[in-house]
Amino acid sequence: MSTFGTLGTGLAALGAARAGIDTAANNLANIDTAGYTRQRVATAAAPAAGISAATPASGGPAVTGISRLADAQADALVRTSGADAAFTGVRAEAYTEIEAILGEPGELGLQAGLADFWAAWQDLSNDPGDAGRASLVLSAAGPLASTIRSGYASVSAARDAAAARTSSAVEQANSVASRVADLNISIQAATASGTNAAGLMDQRDAALEQLSALTGAKVRLAADGTATASIGGIPLVEAGTVRPLAVSVLADRTPQVEWAHRPGTAAELGSGELAGLRSVLDPASGAFAQTLGAYDAVASALATQTNAIHASGSTTVGTSGLDFFAIGPGSPGATLAVVPTGPQGVATGAPGAGAYDASVADAISLLGGSTSGPDALWRSAVVATGSLAATAATAADTAAAIQDRAKASQLGGSAVSVDEENVALLAYQRSYQAAARVITAVDEVLDVLINRTGTVGR
Repeated sequence: MSTFGTLGTGLAALGAARAGIDTAANNLANIDTAGYTRQRVATAAAPAAGISAATPASGGPAVTGISRLADAQADALVRTSGADAAFTGVRAEAYTEIEAILGEPGELGLQAGLADFWAAWQDLSNDPGDAGRASLVLSAAGPLASTIRSGYASVSAARDAAAARTSSAVEQANSVASRVADLNISIQAATASGTNAAGLMDQRDAALEQLSALTGAKVRLAADGTATASIGGIPLVEAGTVRPLAVSVLADRTPQVEWAHRPGTAAELGSGELAGLRSVLDPASGAFAQTLGAYDAVASALATQTNAIHASGSTTVGTSGLDFFAIGPGSPGATLAVVPTGPQGVATGAPGAGAYDASVADAISLLGGSTSGPDALWRSAVVATGSLAATAATAADTAAAIQDRAKASQLGGSAVSVDEENVALLAYQRSYQAAARVITAVDEVLDVLINRTGTVGR
């Protein structure tokens, strides 16, 4: 290698050290940037010029690229745990909302309303001819029916909100998928031209994490840096192409997430927010359907059992065959209403048994203790809901903890460390100084060679 070749080696070392300093500085500047993955300069020994035996093995360091210190396995675990956390979180939220609507145990809950209703009938049985006590029965019956209707309406509204959330989540998923596709195109172009695509890959990974949380999509990375996100084996986004999702409403009012290019073909959602919404909206086993079914069962049992006894008795004015509750078209829980408008419409005893017969009032009051009565049905529903809510909450807490650990593991490898970057800066600074010293030494050699050769003896 010539003296000028040594100068080139020193210059290459300066460039490599400068690239290292710039990269470390960029890492420190982005220490608070969400989703940023720290970078390192990748170098390799450049071939030396010349072919003599005295030629060094290397012509100095050559910067081969800027590498991202990302761990594909850690990133995949973050996406998977995020999808599971989103799924369990949606279920836990639904049951928390339902428990708040039920309000059990509580003074304003349905159980308390049923107890007041039976107590009013028991009180009436002590004096069946008392119009004031009959009015108290109606005063207990009205709020009871209203509690059932309002509870049913609140659960229906929560179900409708979850259905609307499904549509919103699908729109968001399609938007994120489009962003991933755009980033794929940019990354592919940058990779092909040799441009640093680290920043684009950070954005892509953040978008993929969001997409997985929404849809549970599985991600596969290609050699050119592009990503494919698939749901049930069907690519949602592949390179620069997006196959969007759509929402259709089935006959039972349940929203179905399907492929826009395959109308009627449901997307196989295994985890993520959309899978969680599908779970709680299931028309048979979903949290909302089960709760609405419980309100219907209680309303139906209350009306049927009370009416069967009430219609067999007579009022204080001798009228018999009257219903106490009415159920309109549609769901019993949504339409339950009280029929009598005054105490004269309340039956208390058997026809012809006299004004002081309280057999009907007494029989109705005993429905509260029936193993197949409204109280038993409601208690069973509340206990079941509480158990499912506890299970959902535990699952959500566990999934969130796993997600936190996955993120911590990911950040352990990709997050910027101030101490590490300061050490790197110091090392690159020393390398820069050493390279500068090489150039200074060569400069001195050249100075002697050019300016002092042939001057001896003059």
